[in-house]
Amino acid sequence: MKQLYQFLQLVYKVHPLDKDSFKLELKAYEEADSLPTLRIRVVCQYIADNYAEPLSLSNVADSVYLSPEAFCRYFKKHTGLTFKGYLNRVRVVESCRMLKTNNDEQPIANIAYACGFGSISNFNRTFKHVMGMSPSTFLKQDSTTFCREVL
Repeated sequence: MKQLYQFLQLVYKVHPLDKDSFKLELKAYEEADSLPTLRIRVVCQYIADNYAEPLSLSNVADSVYLSPEAFCRYFKKHTGLTFKGYLNRVRVVESCRMLKTNNDEQPIANIAYACGFGSISNFNRTFKHVMGMSPSTFLKQDSTTFCREVL
């Protein structure tokens, strides 16, 4: 992980990317490196890669050879969040990124579905719970900070 992190820093020096997206990538690897076990890193990477798909607790638990009950205890112990809570936060972070880079090209509903939410009401409720504001209020803010800190 450290080598990958150093490589990303080198790539950034050679070819600067959008600063916000680069910081997200580096932070994601830093966070993954700080997680206590390989099993948790595998789960978090799996969630990051597949957040837009319907993810079931049993499928994710099977992928790391744990029963759903044992997986729930293990995941909460190491992340401080439930599986569903963590998944929702990942989805909200991605929706924040998409909303900020959207430029009114897509309706909020399309972004919600693209991030794995099954309904607009669920998206609005979850977004407000995680961010403390509605998606439309988030869009109206002239903030350059990104919402990755919620993870």
